[in-house]
Amino acid sequence: MYTFSKLVPSLRSGSKSSSIYHLKSIQVVNFSASASRHKAESSTTGPLSGIRILDMSRVLAGPYCTMLLGDMGAEVIKIEHPKIGDDTRAWGPPYAPYKVDVSNFSNPKNKIQPHAYKGESAYYLCVNRNKKSVTINIKEKKGQEIIKELAKSCDVFIENYVPGKLAEMGLGYEDLKKVNDKLIYASVTGYGTTGPYSNKPGYDVMIEAEAGLMHITGEKDRSPVKVGVAITDITTGLYAHG
Repeated sequence: MYTFSKLVPSLRSGSKSSSIYHLKSIQVVNFSASASRHKAESSTTGPLSGIRILDMSRVLAGPYCTMLLGDMGAEVIKIEHPKIGDDTRAWGPPYAPYKVDVSNFSNPKNKIQPHAYKGESAYYLCVNRNKKSVTINIKEKKGQEIIKELAKSCDVFIENYVPGKLAEMGLGYEDLKKVNDKLIYASVTGYGTTGPYSNKPGYDVMIEAEAGLMHITGEKDRSPVKVGVAITDITTGLYAHG
């Protein structure tokens, strides 16, 4: 488990508003009309410079959203699984070669499994640029405490777990509101937070099929075909980033 040795102090301003917005599968809870600002430790500039985002999203829809926010200068702290990291770290080809040889050939004591020698997933790298990364086991009490501590100094919290899952671990909207009442809490889900499908995970290929997108893709008079890219994930990320 890794933790940051130093967090930038928060310079917060007052706020009076509290509102909830719903946009298809995205729920954004906004407690603050004016975002908190942080002193920059780097030369990064952009319209969101000084904004800190706690990113607990995985795969594509959520990470694409935070990638865009990072491109605009926000500081993004990405939380990953302590053993495997983000699911997409293992996706490929293509792979980007490691800068340092980590194989057993150069380091006999290295216990990393051979499949990791292919390199870094280009898929992962393309949507996780401009982000800091830390591994935390959120199923353990200590890990949950670290998330809450990080949330205290963040402006935005984004996640794409099945609705209610983080609340079960004490990391839901109501829980984080107690430690930071100015935090913007955004949830990206497959089917929203209410309704008969709300507790089901959502994947790009499922939404493509259900929405009829696969029916209009491919060759005429042949079977439905998946779109070449995860287009519904990407557009969801675009909507989420605002």
